[in-house]
Amino acid sequence: MMPDNLQAFVSICYISYLKLFKMGLFEVFGQILKQVANKNEADPTVETAEPVVFEDLKKKIEEVETNETTGRRRGDIYKDYSEKVREAQRENEASTEVKTADNSVYDNLMKELERLQQNEMEDSPSGPVHHSNPEFDSPVFGHSQGASSMPPLGQTENTSPNVYTNSNGGSLQLRTQPEMGAPKMDFRVPDRSLINVLQLSENSIILDGQRSRFALIEYQGQRGWILESYLQG
Repeated sequence: MMPDNLQAFVSICYISYLKLFKMGLFEVFGQILKQVANKNEADPTVETAEPVVFEDLKKKIEEVETNETTGRRRGDIYKDYSEKVREAQRENEASTEVKTADNSVYDNLMKELERLQQNEMEDSPSGPVHHSNPEFDSPVFGHSQGASSMPPLGQTENTSPNVYTNSNGGSLQLRTQPEMGAPKMDFRVPDRSLINVLQLSENSIILDGQRSRFALIEYQGQRGWILESYLQG
């Protein structure tokens, strides 16, 4: 079983994953950096790193942001972030002025960067690739650009019984909660399936340049959450 303090740390990181879609990657990294610093300070088995260690890490990532990142593949940006983390670690180890931080500081940052990237990639539905977005390595499917007949926020039962999924040949995996970090169900909804929308979430994310809420749907007796942008009235 996962220790309580580690469970809390993972839960906090999932919150950061959600923020990834509302703010830039640099801002999310700053939040994760604070969480890693707090974890390091609370860990009685390792020596607490000096504050300058985390300040230097942030400066390293700022160097990536100083360069133009618009239009670059998301995977390349993650790679730059990871290289900067390891570069900061090497400089810290070689420094005679700053005490060497425990390896867990840098390892935890690397793990969270990898988890962030994986979380983004898993959001695309499975199926053939119709076009690629230069911002992401993962497949991006064409969403319907027509007017949506989705129900207004707050309606809960039988709000929109004649809605189809639109994942251009892919299948959509349901989530247990209206969050990007929520566990996924084994059940998948095929493309062009007629489903019943029960509820729309208050929160939303930015995906493929579009803002999308989560929709609680019912299909073949199964209920779960998917992104509203994959639905078409």
